[in-house]
Amino acid sequence: ESALESQAVSEVANLVAEFIELFSNKSGLTSEEIVGFFGELTIIETCDSVDQMIESWHSHPLDRFDFSSNSDRLEVKTSTASRRVHRFSSSQLPAPKGVSVLVVSMLTQQVPAGVSVFDIYERVRARAGIAAIRRFNLVFSKFVARDEVRCEEMLFDLEMAKKSLKIFE
Repeated sequence: ESALESQAVSEVANLVAEFIELFSNKSGLTSEEIVGFFGELTIIETCDSVDQMIESWHSHPLDRFDFSSNSDRLEVKTSTASRRVHRFSSSQLPAPKGVSVLVVSMLTQQVPAGVSVFDIYERVRARAGIAAIRRFNLVFSKFVARDEVRCEEMLFDLEMAKKSLKIFE
């Protein structure tokens, strides 16, 4: 299979996935989904290479991991519970052959004077390059469009999240 054929197959798969997503049920977001999104945005915001993180963030609609680049995967697990108890799908762990997987675990809590996903969005945009911003806007807006009000209302303790961050191989 040539590189051109491989690229065409990948583009068709992306189009099919986007078409399915377009007609899927968009009936709001759960608190857990917003907490998880907050965690993903926090990881992007804290990295030195913001553009690279954005490029690898949900890079394919059918990805099983939050961040994918070549044979490296990063899964972010965020919880508002007092203990690190996270769920994984059977397709994530154990890692597929030839793939390196890191899991970032963080804890946070909802607070009255905290940070929303929109606040982190602005911080990331301020540090990202033009091409990365376009991609970032696309992924961010697809998620937030499902429940913009809750995404604005849920406020989190960002400092707690950053201080609690742990990486597991």
